[in-house]
Amino acid sequence: MVIIHNGAIIITNPRKNNNMFSFRRYFFKKEKPTSEHKPYPKLITHQPSDTAGVLASFLEAKDLASVSTTCRDSHPLFSKALAVKSLLQAVVYGDLKKAEAIIIDHPEFLLERGTVKDYSGRIHSDRTAFQLALGACDYNVKDKKGNIVVDGMIEMIEKHFKNLAEKTPDEINIIMHSQYAGQFPEGDETTEAKKIIDDSAALHRMINVIADLKDEHDCTAVSALEEKIHKIIRKEKSERADQLRKIVQSILSAESITLFEEAFQDFTTYVTAHKLIEKDAYNVDLLKALYQFRNYLEPKGSRTTGKHFNHQLLSIAAELYDKNYVRFGNDWDSPKNLFCWQKVFGGVERLVPACDAQSIAHGLWYLFEEGEKSPRSAVFRYGGGKYFPLFLDPDWEFGHNCAAVRWRAACAGAGRLRGFKSYVEQKQQCRHLSCSLDERNRRDAVR
Repeated sequence: MVIIHNGAIIITNPRKNNNMFSFRRYFFKKEKPTSEHKPYPKLITHQPSDTAGVLASFLEAKDLASVSTTCRDSHPLFSKALAVKSLLQAVVYGDLKKAEAIIIDHPEFLLERGTVKDYSGRIHSDRTAFQLALGACDYNVKDKKGNIVVDGMIEMIEKHFKNLAEKTPDEINIIMHSQYAGQFPEGDETTEAKKIIDDSAALHRMINVIADLKDEHDCTAVSALEEKIHKIIRKEKSERADQLRKIVQSILSAESITLFEEAFQDFTTYVTAHKLIEKDAYNVDLLKALYQFRNYLEPKGSRTTGKHFNHQLLSIAAELYDKNYVRFGNDWDSPKNLFCWQKVFGGVERLVPACDAQSIAHGLWYLFEEGEKSPRSAVFRYGGGKYFPLFLDPDWEFGHNCAAVRWRAACAGAGRLRGFKSYVEQKQQCRHLSCSLDERNRRDAVR
């Protein structure tokens, strides 16, 4: 169990025969207790509630649960933090049933804020449940007849605001609009428009590199190298796995061209020196373009405002795949098409919020054309497995060796991704508060 206190990480180990703890404090080196049996102050349980709230914001839900379970005195301080964290985590994980169950029991949690990480690795800081749902664009989705086929997290949360104790409809309306404005502040649409342009440019650069290849088998060689590296990082427990993991992470997290170039040079030097592939046996420019694309997509820093994901990027990626299908080999497993499918389109799909992953896993055809109700599950309709978490199986990971689509009209070939256009169009229309909050609160007031 890990607790953070005053810049130190405290690892607590409950003793079997009493309620005392032995603490190790990590600054830059381990500090051993002066006496094995000396009582140590209850640093966490003696903190005021506001300090406990700050400490709790640094902990994962599982760690908060461990604190509450292991130390009975910490329960009053951390039980609420655990419940709020569980709600916020459920929202970014797209778990509508769990989120609603918590809200029903504790509608006051709609006023609480916290920091959570989503499946794609984005960190969302100081957000409410409503703001997290807004950022994910987790709205109702309708089929071609206008029937709701995906129940939105946003609409679910909105209806429970009316249960806030001792709040008038006008006060609730102000709270909801304030949270909305906090997620989409003035000027956010300009930022969003720039991101759409930048995302499109990055995607087109990647596709153009593939299109300009004279030998399509360069895609095969780079894919083989990248997948070999990926499996070493994910599966092996060895010195080379640790080294490769460190190098690849430095490539993905590089925040300048210079840092990227240095990290990429370290990478190519390492794979050649350790004979992971024969020298000059792969197209360095294609490999570099792939890692530049991944570096661009990689979540960096924490987010406090705006949409979590540019859904238009998903639409453009689908459109470019279909547009280039014939000239990239006119076969789903031609080297260029397979590279685009697994590395490029799959790379974009890594980033979708959980609510979108659930729709893709269920099958967009069945939502839009058949009008099937989504179970809001990340389990794939066919073949087993789950969309998220990303790291469940290194042999089946988006952006490395797979992507996903389910569109019955064209399971292979050009046009297989056209269902994404309809889906993204709905997401793009969901930029404002769903229905009218003013109207909804007036109706609730009359009732």
